Parts: sequence; C-alpha cells; structure tokens
Amino acid sequence: MESTGEIHHVSYPSLELLKSKKLEIGPASLREYRQGLLLIDRFHSQLVPLNPNTLKVKERFVISGLSQAAASPGSDIVFVLAGERPLLHLINRKTKKVTLFKDPEFAGIGGQFLNVTPDGLNVFVGDRSMHHLRMKRNTLDYLGKTPSIASNPGGI
Repeated sequence: MESTGEIHHVSYPSLELLKSKKLEIGPASLREYRQGLLLIDRFHSQLVPLNPNTLKVKERFVISGLSQAAASPGSDIVFVLAGERPLLHLINRKTKKVTLFKDPEFAGIGGQFLNVTPDGLNVFVGDRSMHHLRMKRNTLDYLGKTPSIASNPGGI
C-alpha cells in the first residue's frame, strides 16, 4: 500500500508484481483477517475490506474518530480504538455487530497502540503501560497491565 492509495499484489518469494489498483483512499495500513484484507484509513476514519484476489473494495465502514484498528487472520473480529479519548470497540465482520468494551479496570485508558496476536485471542493496548485482554466466546476479559514502562508504547 502506497501513500498515494495504490495497492500492489505481489507474489512471495519471487516478489513478482501480480496486480496493482488505485483506490480512492488516503494513506492506510493493511491487515489480514479471516475474510480477506482490511485497509485502515485513519485519514478518512474508515475501515475498507478488500478481496485479496481481485483487490476490489467489498464495502466501506466509516467510524467516527478512528485512531487505531487491529485484525488477525485467525478471527472475524476487528478491534478498533475510536473517539476523542479512544474507546475499544469490537466489530464482528461476519455478523456486523459492534460492541463497546466496558470494564472498570480498563475505563479511560485511551490507548495509543493496538495489536492482536495472529490467532485473534490476545489483544494488547498501550498507553504508558501495556494492557492485556483475551478473547473468550466473543467477549474480552481484561487480564491486567504492566507497570508504566515506556513513553513510546508502539515500540513495546
């Protein structure tokens, strides 16, 4: 994915260019999830699912205040930090259900960093600490946090 909105499908390990497509999208990050590819366009506050074979846009989801999103190949759930003081939302791409994660220990974290393990079971949210959450039957359990360990949570 280039900053111009052009995406390239490249074979591995030969790195042969198979397909390119210009999308009407700003700079975005790209994640793989169970249903294909997911572009995370923070500039336009949208999630854009793509068909990995054709690079066609399946649909667009506008999410007000989108700051971070994470997905994994092992899950249909997309984790999103959105809002003025970002709150954690779970979006089930299969059922299209959106759930706001509420836990008194996690309230008001306002994470700057969000990541999920490839199996989709462990979620990490960073501010100055790293918060660990675990998926269990389509809900999240808050497992705790590290002490304040860094001023650059993305580097943890």
